[in-house]
Amino acid sequence: MKAFREGYMKRAPLFRAWLLFASACVLVSGCEQSSTANTKTAESSPRVSLKPKPVPKPPEPDAMLIPDGERLTVLRFDREEMGDIQDGDRVDILGVFEIPQDELSPIDPTNEQILSLDRGELQLHVAMPLLQNVRAHKRRCEEDACFVSFFVTRDEDSLISLSDSRGALSLARRSESDTTMQAISKRTLKEALVDIDVLQERRRENLGKGMLHGKRKQIIDDERNRTCEFNNRIGKISVGEGERAATFAFADHRQELVKLQPGDWLDISGVFRTRIEPSDGNRSNEIIDIELLQRVRVIHAEANRVTLLLTGDEIRLLRLAQRGGRIRYTLRRPDDEKNAPLAKHTLKSMLADLELLHSQRVKRCKTKNCHQGQLAINNKGTGQNKPASKARAPRRAYNVDSSDGSSTFSLDVDAGAYTRMREIVNKSNLPKRNEVRVEEYLNYFDWNLPRPPSEQKLGITLEATPDPMVPAELHDVRRVVRVGIKARELAAGERKPAHLTFLVDTSGSMLEDGRLSKVKDALKVLVSNLGEKDTVSLVTYAGSARIALEHTGLNQRKALIDAINKLQADGATAMQSGLTYAYQSAARGFVEGDINRVIVLSDGNANVGAADHLPMLATVQSQIEKGITISTIGVGDQGYRDELMERLADKGDGNHYFIDSYDEIHRVFLEQIDGTLQLVARDARVKVTFDKSKVSTHRLIGYENRALKKGDFEDDAVDAGEVGAGHEVTALYAVSLLPGQTIDGALSVSLRYRDEEDGEPRQLERALEPGDIHSLEDASKDHRFALGVVAFAEILRDSEAGKKLYFQPFYDLMMEGEGAHYIESDPRKLEFIELYTKVWGMIGCGQP
Repeated sequence: MKAFREGYMKRAPLFRAWLLFASACVLVSGCEQSSTANTKTAESSPRVSLKPKPVPKPPEPDAMLIPDGERLTVLRFDREEMGDIQDGDRVDILGVFEIPQDELSPIDPTNEQILSLDRGELQLHVAMPLLQNVRAHKRRCEEDACFVSFFVTRDEDSLISLSDSRGALSLARRSESDTTMQAISKRTLKEALVDIDVLQERRRENLGKGMLHGKRKQIIDDERNRTCEFNNRIGKISVGEGERAATFAFADHRQELVKLQPGDWLDISGVFRTRIEPSDGNRSNEIIDIELLQRVRVIHAEANRVTLLLTGDEIRLLRLAQRGGRIRYTLRRPDDEKNAPLAKHTLKSMLADLELLHSQRVKRCKTKNCHQGQLAINNKGTGQNKPASKARAPRRAYNVDSSDGSSTFSLDVDAGAYTRMREIVNKSNLPKRNEVRVEEYLNYFDWNLPRPPSEQKLGITLEATPDPMVPAELHDVRRVVRVGIKARELAAGERKPAHLTFLVDTSGSMLEDGRLSKVKDALKVLVSNLGEKDTVSLVTYAGSARIALEHTGLNQRKALIDAINKLQADGATAMQSGLTYAYQSAARGFVEGDINRVIVLSDGNANVGAADHLPMLATVQSQIEKGITISTIGVGDQGYRDELMERLADKGDGNHYFIDSYDEIHRVFLEQIDGTLQLVARDARVKVTFDKSKVSTHRLIGYENRALKKGDFEDDAVDAGEVGAGHEVTALYAVSLLPGQTIDGALSVSLRYRDEEDGEPRQLERALEPGDIHSLEDASKDHRFALGVVAFAEILRDSEAGKKLYFQPFYDLMMEGEGAHYIESDPRKLEFIELYTKVWGMIGCGQP
């Protein structure tokens, strides 16, 4: 399983792209043969296959994307040549060839010593840029082989095909906005070394101008006080104008010995076997060490490969040096900005200076503790310049172990925190700890819960196992119990008519990250899936609010779509004013007994009028008694006000979603349209009662802002959670047993809610039964997957329990038995594994 995990992390996040890639592969000759070979390799491998479930697809989907006059071609690279290239990156393709010397222009050396590589008189390596500013379409890696598709012309395809057959190709990543083209020139290693002083002086000038530093993009809230070291990327170094990112394999590098991190600085030297031709004409064979580049920035490091921030000329120098000899690096202090004179050393010259080196070390050891080294550049913090201290978001309170006889909480069907995390992680960052809500991570998924009996609107399911979040020796006294609530689904045409008021944020911040475009897409999908009796109105707000369209029936769908298309972003953010106008419009379109709802689509910013929670929450709550609920749809990365949007939906008896992709729009407004709009239960809450003769303590995992007081369960006036048609709610309890006791009969669950149709309270009871109790090996696949989701969320929010958790055990738990097949059958669970392994790569902490 560990081997599978390592192989999977190398391939992620490519499963969703595989179908499209396979189509692209058909367009290129030789792909079928390569694919067959890869299939044979996969069949002989012990790793579990996690291929997406086959789905119908249109013929040759990639063919429709190819620009006029271009072709889609595929090239094979090893992982070093490939580097850190991702789908859609702009790259340069570099070629290094062995070419007979008579095909090259003569070299007119100016140095007294000329280096001639000992690789044959007539053969020299030459490097040159072949294609520049090329778009990498898609990539896929298998073991040590990577395949990348590119859009090129027919002639360009011939060039790289011939170049690939004669030499070695490699990729260098450039900035998305950098369209500069370097002059075409051939360069040999001999020429590059003759000009090494000029190249290094140019590097010093660029560093002085602020180039080649790479603007460090810190991960949001990355200080999670983990019990292990961060052993992979903890930040992202950006590539600027005129800069390139290229990956090199260093034979001597071992990440477990020197944990290179983004932002570290290296010096790079080359060791070559040469013939030195002094001016007297007497040749001698020597091994020579030449310092090639100083102060080179690390972008990423893994295994023996290091991705560096360089210029095009510097990349050519190092590629040639690799083929003419061996390159190696030394690690610098992050604050050492000195540039020493470039040095060329032979063993003979260094032995001659041995006494001088010895005396220098003796002198240095008198003033410094040279025997122990400097901890300033040890493995824990190499090159990591901590950002200036700033106010941190308050840590969310965590539930603690309780010895009370019961625990009560309000149901929550929101999933916005999960999709927000997905967007952030896919941008190589981590969510803030206080934005991680465990219950919303759980509620994003379909748990295959049984439908409630026909006479009930809701049903209860229980499952208990040993708790994998504690050491195995504690499993006899520690259990985890999963409580599942399933709402009745609606039959076709059973949903009530909906009268919706869209409140759209059109302030200037909605121009960022394509936020308004996502909102428009969401509105169009929702409008397209409403029924004939539904109506829609449109209210916008920026510096002020206005009603763009009064309630309109779906028979005027074109007018609605036109109004949505005309939305433009500009100005400040008057959210409170927008809410006032939205409720006025909702009141005019109100129909008693139908669904009357305001849907807010915003990034949550509010900088005009009331900008805090209280006035807006009071406005929302006052409308509930009038029968108008509210849901919130969040968009945006930086500056998104997660807490405001979640609390508005909570107080407004609605749902909170976060839209990060068209797939999420499809899920919320197409797949779950009934549950999104139609409630089946109001003020739903759960009370778990524990037998104190069996249970020592218990802890509800998550639901911190949904906790209710003891007497709230029986009080039907208490505002609790709303559940839509077909929705599922999942909660987990960590239960500690008294010595010698078992979990059988140790707890029971009560569920109370008001029926949406008649407003009457209903109550259900369910005790934990022997059939609900399993070992971890025999537990349902849903239960094991839920435990993996909870562990993931606990680590991300850095809870007291999460500080002791590791990724590897829960990955294995999810994959055991038929777990891999279970996950591959659900694209969203498969996507979670991608996110899980990405965060694993950022934070580390595989196993104790």
